[in-house]
Amino acid sequence: MADGHSHMHEHEHGLEGGWSRWVADPVLRIVLGGVVVAAIATIIGLAVLWPTGEGRDEAVATAREIGLVSDRLAGTVEAVEDRRCSYSTDDAVEVCRNLTFIVEEGPEAGSIVALPEINLTFDPSLPDLGVGDRVVLGFEPSTNTYFYADRDRQAPLIWLTGIF
Repeated sequence: MADGHSHMHEHEHGLEGGWSRWVADPVLRIVLGGVVVAAIATIIGLAVLWPTGEGRDEAVATAREIGLVSDRLAGTVEAVEDRRCSYSTDDAVEVCRNLTFIVEEGPEAGSIVALPEINLTFDPSLPDLGVGDRVVLGFEPSTNTYFYADRDRQAPLIWLTGIF
C-alpha cells in the first residue's frame, strides 16, 4: 500500500473464529450434521419417489369411468351480460353474470354454448371477461355440461418466454 503498511484480509464470512471453531462447537456440529442428513435424505427421496408414469393410464381410465375427468377445450367469449338472477326476488335482488362462448375445438367445434348463470355475490372470483377473450372451457362428458375453467394463457406465456 502507499503508506507502507500491509493489510491482511481474512475470509471468515461472518463466522467468528472461522470454520475450524464452528466445526469444533458440538452444538453447531449437530446442526451441520442435521443439515447434511436432511440434504442426503432429500436427494434419496427425490430419486426413489420420482414419478415414473407407471399406473397413470389405469388411474385416468378409472377416474374417467367414475366421472372425475373432464376435457379442456379452447373457446372464445361470445357475450357477457350481467343481469338480475333468474331466481332473484324483489326483496332480495341478486346480480348474475351470463356467459356465452364459441367452442373452438372438440366434437362441437363452432357451436355456441351458454353457461349457467353465475351469482356475482357468491362467486366474486370470476375474472372480468370481455367479448373476444380466449378461454379454456371444461366439458364434463358424463353430464354433457360445459364450464369456465380459465383464461387461455398460451399467448402471454409465449411472450414472457420470449422476453426472458
